[in-house]
Amino acid sequence: MDRSKYTVSPFFIAIIAASLILNSLDEKSLRAAAPPAPPTSSFKSEVIPILVKKCSGCHSNMKKKGGYQLGTFAQLFKQGKSGEDPIVPFKPEKSLLLQRIESQDADERMPPGDDPLSPLEIASIKNWIAKGATSDGVDHQTEFSTLLAATSYPPAPQIYPHKIPIFALKIAADGKSVYAGGHHEITQWDIHTGSLLRRYGNLPQKIQVLDWNHQRTHLLIAGGAPGESGAAFILDVSNNNLQKIPISFTDVIFCCDWSASGDRIVLGSADRSIHLYDLNKHQEIWTSKLHSDWVTGVAFSSDQKFIASAGKDKVVKVLDSKTGNLFTTYNGHRRAFAPFAGSFPIYALKAYENELYSAGSGTAIRRWNIAKAKEESGTAIEMESRFAKAGHTHFLEYSPAKKIFQLLISNKHLFASSEDGIVREFDLNNDKFVRNWQTPSTKPDWLYTLDFDPANNRLLAAGFSGEIHVWNTQSGQWLRSWIASPGFKP
Repeated sequence: MDRSKYTVSPFFIAIIAASLILNSLDEKSLRAAAPPAPPTSSFKSEVIPILVKKCSGCHSNMKKKGGYQLGTFAQLFKQGKSGEDPIVPFKPEKSLLLQRIESQDADERMPPGDDPLSPLEIASIKNWIAKGATSDGVDHQTEFSTLLAATSYPPAPQIYPHKIPIFALKIAADGKSVYAGGHHEITQWDIHTGSLLRRYGNLPQKIQVLDWNHQRTHLLIAGGAPGESGAAFILDVSNNNLQKIPISFTDVIFCCDWSASGDRIVLGSADRSIHLYDLNKHQEIWTSKLHSDWVTGVAFSSDQKFIASAGKDKVVKVLDSKTGNLFTTYNGHRRAFAPFAGSFPIYALKAYENELYSAGSGTAIRRWNIAKAKEESGTAIEMESRFAKAGHTHFLEYSPAKKIFQLLISNKHLFASSEDGIVREFDLNNDKFVRNWQTPSTKPDWLYTLDFDPANNRLLAAGFSGEIHVWNTQSGQWLRSWIASPGFKP
């Protein structure tokens, strides 16, 4: 029996570990808890946050345990496989949802495998049902998580009790500082000294994305709370004005890309959705949900005609940028035959000169053309037959096999950050490997993010350890590393 498909990927173990570290920085560990207020019957402000936080993991549109969903007000009242009414207005004692929440039987109580709801949370739900279980003005078809996405965010911790993973960083336009993702904030650090310069707070819990527009005047910031919500903001660095993009996500935003003109952005999320937004018209152009798992990378093609999206489902979808309609699907990351065979999730995607570069596990980065990918599309058997003979995909080979999390292209050179604490550099003139940029630590760091400043010969990377690493690309030397968690004392 092939047991490999039942093995939990080290990447996802690291993501879970990173989430646990971040979640340990919640309000209970960072500030004294305020005395609880007595429950009222507010569905929108009291009940919905409880349902999203405690119940959506098993009963959302992504997962229907027991055949029951509670992602919207309408779903909340529909019976699951038990055939019993989950909510009976004015009768808490006859409401199955409350019975399961209050149960003392560990096999029956909800949520399973988690801490039970607090007495105050239970009282809020019970009181709401007793007073009629009304919608409190909430549209019956609106997903609860999208309502929470519009709420304000708590401040970042004054002093970090733990160092936290860094999933995103970007070098400032002048090359003197770097922005890094934090907990409910982004931070700005002096590249030459590693000293903290500025903090931008009241942002989503995990910052997964930082990305400049082409003029490097506006910084896109995106992230969210895993399994709950995602949100994106744009920072105007000329005046430090922060503006929220009015799109709601039901999970963390993992990726984004700007159009060359700077007036459109595309965002991809763990909720499997892709959204194209027009910044001038202040409106969403289209949304797509073709992936069967997390969307981990998005990119405009160089001619702006297409938007490609990579996923944990091991495929790249290519969409028409005007309509969002599917143009073709690239299956080069789940090949059974020919060189560099394998089947694995994709974590990184980049467009360059009307070609796309995609990477994940394996021993090669794939370079392929959108039009030729469409010509090669067909049934799996037909596709494998063509791949085995020729195929148009080119491979940037590297060894050993390590997961690549981010790709960056500058001056015809490609940089790839990976799970072994190495940034690999390739020359795109010949697709040849150039060199490894390695952290000085004896313990490899999972490098989730990187950036390159050719004007000042600086390469930066960061990851699970919470450290920012700096190299001089002219001399080839590592310069410095520091922990980018404000106030943290090792």
